Amino acid sequence: MPSPRLAVLAGALALAGCAATPTATTAGHVAAEARIFWQPPRYAGQEQGSGVSLVAEPELDVKSEDEVQELVARPYYRLDPYDSRRSHFDVRKASYRIEADGWEAGLGAGQFTWGALESHRPVDIVNQVDLVDSLDGSAKLGQPFVEVGYAGEVASLRLYYLPLFRERTFPGVDGRLRFAAPIDGENAAFEPDLGRWTPSGAARLALRGGDFDVGLSVFSGLSREPRFVVELTRARVVPLYDLLQQGSVDAQWTHDALALKAEGFVRLWTRDFRPFAGGGAGAEYSFFDIVDGWDVTVVAEMLLDGRRSRRRRPSSSTTPSAACAWASTTPPAPRSSAAPSWTSSPEPRWRTSRPAAASATTGGPAWPPTSSSARQGSQRDSRVLSWRTTTPRRTSLTSSSFG
Repeated sequence: MPSPRLAVLAGALALAGCAATPTATTAGHVAAEARIFWQPPRYAGQEQGSGVSLVAEPELDVKSEDEVQELVARPYYRLDPYDSRRSHFDVRKASYRIEADGWEAGLGAGQFTWGALESHRPVDIVNQVDLVDSLDGSAKLGQPFVEVGYAGEVASLRLYYLPLFRERTFPGVDGRLRFAAPIDGENAAFEPDLGRWTPSGAARLALRGGDFDVGLSVFSGLSREPRFVVELTRARVVPLYDLLQQGSVDAQWTHDALALKAEGFVRLWTRDFRPFAGGGAGAEYSFFDIVDGWDVTVVAEMLLDGRRSRRRRPSSSTTPSAACAWASTTPPAPRSSAAPSWTSSPEPRWRTSRPAAASATTGGPAWPPTSSSARQGSQRDSRVLSWRTTTPRRTSLTSSSFG
């Protein structure tokens, strides 16, 4: 597998051997994040959980003078005073890339985003969710990869080889926002015999023309969303990761301040190739320079889940959502170590509060609880207000299921 350490070392040696002088850029943030729980814990072993956790995420970006080669390193660490599982280290990015005449190649660990919607991106499947870091799924673990591709003016094609599977993180026994029975993520089960070493592959074709952007993607490997299996003999609940094949499409049409978005997927789940589909559509409208350089964006979206229950009566899931964001065109002030992480964000984020869904071992995989996504490339300071209404769902767990 492409170890992130080897990728960084190879990139450093390659850049050092260049005749041109490389350029180094540093960034990142250090923050203190506070969580306050008004209600006491529901389940045995839980701590109150109200406290401050510390976050550090430095970033180093080194480019050759001709910008043909690039080395990126972005580690991440969170220290939580109550939940030992929430205190964790991860390599969000550690990759080396080279470009020449439109051709690209890279290896290491990285993060990739597919899809067009804001509240949740159903087609986004490459990276695993870091659930202990963000319950809405906006935080992703770094994914080891090897990538080759070609980027042209109207189309780009990228192929991915993913040699190692990253398991989803879950709160510990003493952590808040967990189920009644803690998930034993350290003893996860896998459908294939290779377990977490089961390789995955993906490809994505992106097309651009006029006001339209279209993405076509395929994925084959382990599902990033586990089922949960109750092992009565060992008195524990473990996640089970099944094989998955997915084909997806996402599209966006932008005209002035209006953007129409849609995305959908078809999945063949487990070795039995059980089919199901899902997706969503939405609209976004921006009001620019309302007062003193402030912009307001209004978003309305609908998410659909076309799976059927194993019960006699079929069921489906429909989730409407709406959100409003306002942003200033003035660049945000640098973060300080004493500032809570939610006071200043370099990108607008559409927050949701739906908890993770679970399914029995005889049912289908849980609908992704996550993927609140950020707009790419924005450097504006934003404040987000969101609300959501949800129709009854077959596999949903209400907020009362968490303690």
